[in-house]
Amino acid sequence: MLKSNVFLLSMFLIIASLYSISHSLSLLDFQINISGIVRCSLTGDLNAPPVSGSVVNLVCANETTNLSEVLTNVTGAFTFAVRFSDALLFDPGYCVVEATLPAGNCTLSPPTGTLTATVSLVNVFVTSFLVVANYITGPFVQSI
Repeated sequence: MLKSNVFLLSMFLIIASLYSISHSLSLLDFQINISGIVRCSLTGDLNAPPVSGSVVNLVCANETTNLSEVLTNVTGAFTFAVRFSDALLFDPGYCVVEATLPAGNCTLSPPTGTLTATVSLVNVFVTSFLVVANYITGPFVQSI
């Protein structure tokens, strides 16, 4: 009888100690930032001129889920900020960034119409209420 009471008491203490942890986790928000520069190159040449006004999509699960869409600025740069609900679908192993080159800004025309880049984790930081994972894209290359 004593063993079962000790077991129950220890289980109660473990559950009670986890109570505040589990409730604070529900208050945390998650965000994923992905940044990159689209350049006028089919091979990822970092010296190629940037492409402004390019539509850039974050695509996951073999092009079945488009999580976000932005336009590049005048320097060809872009940043996605993906919030918690969409971040659940984000897996860098199954997600790529696709850029459609606008007519007139770049003389290249890839056969598929898009350039593709992978994403790499740069850092993660945690504040009281926010967990942020920062990624950058690799060079954009011709989609296969």
